[in-house]
Amino acid sequence: MVILIDHDQFDLVMEDIDCVPSLGCDSGAVRRQMARRRLAKVSRSREHGEGDPSLACRTGPEAD
Repeated sequence: MVILIDHDQFDLVMEDIDCVPSLGCDSGAVRRQMARRRLAKVSRSREHGEGDPSLACRTGPEAD
């Protein structure tokens, strides 16, 4: 489970923000939001034994 190894989509966004200093001070609010959402995801997975279904990996529509 990716959550348990401390690497998920929120962590990737925060790493990108940290690596691009030209984003400026506005990136701090986005980074805090990602940290809060990540914490909520981890808490939910511990409580329910699975991640939030709305954050599950999605595939594109099947080709006709």
